Amino acid sequence: MHHSIATHSRIYLWQGNDSLAITLWRNGFDVWLANQRGTSYSNKHTHLSKYDFRYWNFSVHEMGLYDVSSEIDLIRKKTNGSKIIYFGHSLGSAIGLVYSSLKPDEAKNYLKSMILAAPSSYFEHSNNIMGFMPNIQILLLKLMEFLQIGSPFLFLPLWIHSSRIFLRLFPMITFVAAVLVGVLCGFSFSELDPTFFNYEATNYLNNFSWKTIHHFYQMVVRNTFQMFDYGEEKNFEIYGSKSPLLYPIGEIKVPTLIVSSERDNLVTIKDVERVFEELSPEAKVHGHWKLPFLNHLDYLTGLRRKELFVDTLLAFLNNLK
Repeated sequence: MHHSIATHSRIYLWQGNDSLAITLWRNGFDVWLANQRGTSYSNKHTHLSKYDFRYWNFSVHEMGLYDVSSEIDLIRKKTNGSKIIYFGHSLGSAIGLVYSSLKPDEAKNYLKSMILAAPSSYFEHSNNIMGFMPNIQILLLKLMEFLQIGSPFLFLPLWIHSSRIFLRLFPMITFVAAVLVGVLCGFSFSELDPTFFNYEATNYLNNFSWKTIHHFYQMVVRNTFQMFDYGEEKNFEIYGSKSPLLYPIGEIKVPTLIVSSERDNLVTIKDVERVFEELSPEAKVHGHWKLPFLNHLDYLTGLRRKELFVDTLLAFLNNLK
């Protein structure tokens, strides 16, 4: 299970026995939780500190091309070569697309199927502030390079403790946070789960690289799912082309289930439909689910996540056994 950006694998465990990971485990599945580079549970390096700017020199590409293979190797060693079901949400889905498109034969041999919820790959119809951010993002990236800051949450413990204090002192911040989530991910106030919102507000954010964000904004500007653009000279050195190469989604051979939702205005149904259409017939066999009511985060945090997503997903997985 691969998580979205700015969080970690704990997002699959937040709701205890009602969480997605525990639900799958209680139904007989062997569940493995991945943590992307730089997060609290995956921040070690052979010789660099996370405070070193060079530590953060990675994007969606490196996580898909290198990390997924290493994770699969580990799981297969521990499970005597079992075939694996890959589940990704948002960035986790984009990572799955990178891996399975660049290593299609390996992915077909090792994966039984992929389940990609809200795959962050195309943003043509995104209805939030992303469309206004590319120029700001370029300036922000240059500023971070000048300051040698590779991640926005280098001082994460300070953020967590201060946010908890602010939520206790100023409960209205919870409402402000809900509005911000709506602006970024889609308005679905009916799915706001008050039981966990304060916990999520103080625990959701986690480390990620500025380069990952910049990679996504390059995709927004060009309306393509492509490799990182280093500029013509370096692109030619790395890719053999002045322009970054597109990820060959049509090369994917793993049976894939694509999932989107009507209130997700970050990764819209129309943009997810484009991903599905580009898949090969071999990969399209599980189809494209279009869910009602849920926004970009509600697959895991929505009040009715169980009835709208989890129960249907569990039935699908049981049929794959």
